[in-house]
Amino acid sequence: MKAFLFEQYGYYPNHMENNSFVIDNWEFRLLQTNLTSETIINLENYAAIIRENFDNLGPFIIKTRTGNLESWFDNRKYVLVTVFRSSVSLQDLNKFHCLLKEPSEKMDLNNLINIWKEKTTLIEQSGVTSLRIDSSVYDSNLAISMYILGMCHNAVQYLSEIILDYGESEDSLCVTHMRLNTLNSFDFFNPFNMVLDHPIRDLIELYKNGQLQCEELIEILRYYNLNTKTASLMMARVMYPAKIIDQLEDNVYTNNPKIKLTYNIEKEFMRIKNIYTHLLNEYKIRPINWLS
Repeated sequence: MKAFLFEQYGYYPNHMENNSFVIDNWEFRLLQTNLTSETIINLENYAAIIRENFDNLGPFIIKTRTGNLESWFDNRKYVLVTVFRSSVSLQDLNKFHCLLKEPSEKMDLNNLINIWKEKTTLIEQSGVTSLRIDSSVYDSNLAISMYILGMCHNAVQYLSEIILDYGESEDSLCVTHMRLNTLNSFDFFNPFNMVLDHPIRDLIELYKNGQLQCEELIEILRYYNLNTKTASLMMARVMYPAKIIDQLEDNVYTNNPKIKLTYNIEKEFMRIKNIYTHLLNEYKIRPINWLS
């Protein structure tokens, strides 16, 4: 890819790994994308707003030598994104959410239920049945898979009850992140990791990935003015095990059922229970018998 990178963008790094390289503490990644040209232009507009408010630390979608935001290689579309490597704080995350609000947009919670159901069905029909009995990790993977499926059904049921109680739409949306497992500067600023959602999405992902302790999450929630409905939605998303579902999906699509799943059932259960207790007491969310 070095020759392509030089031909299109004029960069020829000494070291390049997984289409990523660093120059003067600026991290560059050549990302494959299926987004339309119009969407990429919209993302660049968001990127410009972020740069103006975060000391030009990024993100920049680098233009090609011919002035385009995208390039093509082997019939695949690519973009080159760069972000300055820096520390990111929870205050930065709150600033990010406040900066990119979309008050006129609403989210249909039925769409979220459908996504969760589709992923659950995929794991039930292909993920569990593809586990190899002769694999050394079979027992562990089976136990984790069955627990995860149970949590998926619980999350879907709870979200269905939220719709019955409060309606099917959610507002107070802003630009958030598809996945924010850590406060890594590239993941934080990368415009191709952005999605329109409620800001609790990011907080939950950080919490479930151990980047936020329960006390820290409770503290930062004070800045988000949650109501009972939003707190209930937060509880449903805490129950839904997004990261391990992603791993199970990868195992299905790559046909690699021997990979050991990493998931501490007891630890994750306590993480769910701890935040449930707070949301129940503070926001009066609908009780969950098996957590009470």
